[in-house]
Amino acid sequence: MLIKAVSILEKTVPRWAEVGLERCVAQISIRFRDAPGCLAYGLARSIRKPDLWVLSGYWSNRNEMDRHFQSDQIPGLAKTLDKYGVRICFNSFSDFNCEEPVHAIR
Repeated sequence: MLIKAVSILEKTVPRWAEVGLERCVAQISIRFRDAPGCLAYGLARSIRKPDLWVLSGYWSNRNEMDRHFQSDQIPGLAKTLDKYGVRICFNSFSDFNCEEPVHAIR
């Protein structure tokens, strides 16, 4: 597998902020796709919890993911989320063994 690191940002979005914020965050996630080492970046809304949004990034390595989060683009995202009163939770995963899949598809 090419994916060596994953970043996940969960956002709890107030209903009044949905329309304007979704457009802003979708545009930001498109710009994030140009980051070195980024394989995919996208925004998804929870099927079961409408106010929960997930912004996820998939990276070719941990170092590129870390550089992205130290870049000047992240404060812009944080400022946008803060303006709309969004609560966030962040996590990242890396250094997992992608050579031997847990579940093989035949």
